[in-house]
Amino acid sequence: MLQGVIGVLVLLVGCLFDALGVIVQKMVHKQIAETNSDKPFYKYKLWYLGLFLLVCGSVLGIVSYSLADQATLAPTSAFTMIYNAILASKLLKEKFTKYDLAAIIFLGVGATVSVVWADYTEISYAYYDIMSLWGTVHSLLFVLLTLAVFVGLYMWANVILSKPIPEDKPWMRELPMFFFACFAGFMVGVTGLLVKSTMEMIKSQFNGANNIQHPLFWFFILFSGMSVASQVYLLNCGLKYYDALEIVPVYESSLVISGELCGGIVLNEFKHFSRLQLSLFFLGTSLVIAGMVTLSRKTSTTASLCRLSERLIEEQKPLAPDSSSTTGSPDFGSYTKSSHGIQLP
Repeated sequence: MLQGVIGVLVLLVGCLFDALGVIVQKMVHKQIAETNSDKPFYKYKLWYLGLFLLVCGSVLGIVSYSLADQATLAPTSAFTMIYNAILASKLLKEKFTKYDLAAIIFLGVGATVSVVWADYTEISYAYYDIMSLWGTVHSLLFVLLTLAVFVGLYMWANVILSKPIPEDKPWMRELPMFFFACFAGFMVGVTGLLVKSTMEMIKSQFNGANNIQHPLFWFFILFSGMSVASQVYLLNCGLKYYDALEIVPVYESSLVISGELCGGIVLNEFKHFSRLQLSLFFLGTSLVIAGMVTLSRKTSTTASLCRLSERLIEEQKPLAPDSSSTTGSPDFGSYTKSSHGIQLP
């Protein structure tokens, strides 16, 4: 049990480093925007401090996978959102709203319930244990079928984005964002699964096993890198068309669910859970998801206000003067309904 508790504590510190790293890098971009500086962000020393903090957070995350179950660690990652909400209000002077408070309560209570009622039975996997777990029918079906479904949804998202959205189906605008974010979150779970398997084989290596000679060990390392690259690509596909404020809560929710399912189904980490533990564990996860949905209400409201402000600014732009006019006065004849909704004589 002690090893699992240490793993959770290590990840909590890693989440703090991740949140701090993002906040520090936001400070650099905010400084550039406020000063209208042409100096690129990577020439600021403070940006590298943020990068260093993010690397530290990633290293601590990898270490935590060698100490605790993936299913237990998945809801713990919600603390990154809690840290971010608090630090953004203190260091970036962002407004702390009722949505932030409600989200922190949901996230904090949910993650705490999940972590407290998780199973901390210490399990070590040898090479053949990992191989047998990955080779089960339900593990292969879960990974392959889920990947196939998400690939299909990814292709559908690109089809939707390639055509104008019908006016009578505004909900279709959000579908690609949901697909990209969920697919990226699922790949985070797969990455965690691959990292967890690799760390278990490294642990058994120190106990006398020679896992480096097995192809599966290098398969995990290779595909861990490919999985990280795919989740970054998918997340950026979403960010290309949608605001970060819209996509991040969906992405964070999906990676929590994916981490729990990957650990529970493939590594069979739920087998030591009692019915009470399992019920409370998923109750905590539901509260975590509720917290992220609450946070998305704030972010979607902010994004809508930003789009409204941009539209109002666009509509208030002065009319371009008629090039044929000698006085440079506006050509009111070109002021049509198609541009501003009215027709002047």
